[in-house]
Amino acid sequence: MKRKFLIALWIGLGIGVVPGWAQRLDPTPGQSLFTVRGYGHTGLEFRKFENKPWQNSFVGGSFNPIFLWRQSDRLLFEGELGVSFEAGEVEFDLEYANISYKLTNRLTVRLGRFLLPFGIFSANLHPAWINRLPTAPPGFGHDNPVGPASDFGIELRGAVPLGGGRLTYAAYVVNGPALNDGEADPDAAGQLTYGLIEDNNTNKAFGGRLSVLPLSDLSLEIGLSGQYARVGAAESAFEDVAARMYAIDLNLVRRLTFLKSMLNIKAQYNAVLVDRATYPGQEPGETVTFDNESWAYFVQASLQPSFVRSNVLKRMEFVGRLSRLQLAPEAPWGEKRREIAFSLNYWLDWRTVIKFSYLVNDMLGEAPHEELAGMAKTPAGEEGEAGGVFKNAFMIHVAIGF
Repeated sequence: MKRKFLIALWIGLGIGVVPGWAQRLDPTPGQSLFTVRGYGHTGLEFRKFENKPWQNSFVGGSFNPIFLWRQSDRLLFEGELGVSFEAGEVEFDLEYANISYKLTNRLTVRLGRFLLPFGIFSANLHPAWINRLPTAPPGFGHDNPVGPASDFGIELRGAVPLGGGRLTYAAYVVNGPALNDGEADPDAAGQLTYGLIEDNNTNKAFGGRLSVLPLSDLSLEIGLSGQYARVGAAESAFEDVAARMYAIDLNLVRRLTFLKSMLNIKAQYNAVLVDRATYPGQEPGETVTFDNESWAYFVQASLQPSFVRSNVLKRMEFVGRLSRLQLAPEAPWGEKRREIAFSLNYWLDWRTVIKFSYLVNDMLGEAPHEELAGMAKTPAGEEGEAGGVFKNAFMIHVAIGF
């Protein structure tokens, strides 16, 4: 009987303790909080390659959970896991994972893998439900990027008042990109690989971003970013080859009273300058010398009649984007491309959108090698043996943030 009483007392105490323990998850200062956010998307795409009939395929089905943990008022953790279908397989990718500590009200330090403050697209606009189009602008996605998106290192960031507006700042030290020396693949000689788990040399990349929000309503932001690093492998013929990168960005969100609408303008220009170097050529004993001078930009505008009476019309958004890309004209993988994209978006709620998009993709100039002429990047970032250059695409995508 005594034993049963003790067991009952222990269970009762346990039940009584649970609510008190659970209360530590309440959002009060100094207590731990955990939440999961993220986004996903899927869709149907129709693509037209030169000298080929239209192709269509269901695509996407990606899932990007974002884990957020607040250990205390000053200590936080964030991580994003990317899960997607590629080439008939499920692929996992750790987009970022880092720990942040709030040193003061105006200065935070974070350590780990993080989205670099290099412009605004990779850091702020790339999630599927935030990006107003189904694809990234050429040069800003995972394929042939012009400039970094994420890396391993340490960063200091913060903001201070500036008159009626604000000044934001960020400075970081990261592993930096690595130069492809062309030994294994001459066609890729001179390209940069970003986001290395381990550095290929003993030096580090230094970079940062400054932005000004001059208006009191913070509706306009102008930013300037830069990064410098030696990118050649240690103790190689390329160890002194350096890369200089910079970006200029603009973000404007303004209410147009006379149109009862919100105007949203985004723009960014990236440039990468890699020192001139000599690489192995296509044939034994052959060499090629060139510098990697690449740039990319996009200008995007959207208009949403958010303040009209019609419940259907106020959910619509009209989007246009112009993009240009130039990759090292002297290199074997050099490329010039222009893309014009339009989209009619319908918002089911503030974070769920259906995108009806049409893209016109022009290759400016000829492919540098005949064997590359049949390869083209599709809007979804996949490669396909198309026998020509990708020209047009119509996409229907659904994206959701949670």
